Amino acid sequence: MVVSFLAFFMEYSLRGINGFLKGPAMVIPVFANYFTYLALIEEFIGRFKLKDCQVWIVAEFFALLWQLVSVAGVYYPPYVFGIGLGDLIINNVIWWPTIQTLFAVYIAHRLTPHVDRSKPLMNKYTIVLFFILFVFVSVSWRFFVSPPVTLWQFSVVLTLTCLFALLSFRIISSNIKRRVELTPFKPDKFLDVIAVIMVMFLTVSFFFLIDGGTDTPHLINRQALIANIIVSPIIALALHLRRITSKQPISI
Repeated sequence: MVVSFLAFFMEYSLRGINGFLKGPAMVIPVFANYFTYLALIEEFIGRFKLKDCQVWIVAEFFALLWQLVSVAGVYYPPYVFGIGLGDLIINNVIWWPTIQTLFAVYIAHRLTPHVDRSKPLMNKYTIVLFFILFVFVSVSWRFFVSPPVTLWQFSVVLTLTCLFALLSFRIISSNIKRRVELTPFKPDKFLDVIAVIMVMFLTVSFFFLIDGGTDTPHLINRQALIANIIVSPIIALALHLRRITSKQPISI
């Protein structure tokens, strides 16, 4: 639940308080999307003993699946090879897998260190149910807006989704066969500092960047969007550099 609220707050930092007040109905699908998705991620981490890089790949599958069935920015111009490549990079490299999943899970575990992942919370039927709910909620975004999608665009996103689905399946199968152990969580002071900075930025972005105009129907605050596009890559780069220089996985 904690990680879901963190990801939800990150999402709404793009909309600001104005977007929150103008479109209260949108709160339901946004939170439902993150809750179902991150509940599955938490379950997979505990059940299949996933490490940070493996979580990133599984997160990328879910991100691409959302892009495939929902109202993602990859279907909007400007296009590169027929898709919104800039949006694909921001959403599927920086925001969804890195910040809204890896870093959000780290922060949530830091805030709730006594959570026991050794015993799965879901059975296989619950996992299937949550996956179906995730897809259903993702599709429901089309009630708010339905962008035109060409066959080429759909084919590109479908191909990427299938690729990461296969990678995710192979990772999970390999971990089951090798009977890997869950990596113990280790707090990182550098990541703690970055987390504090990020929470401060998200707070400013949500409450105070309110005069830049709001794009509809997504209710994205333009000023907050620009600030996020600048700050988010810096945070993501800091996380990846920390992992490379420390030669240690990001604790999740």
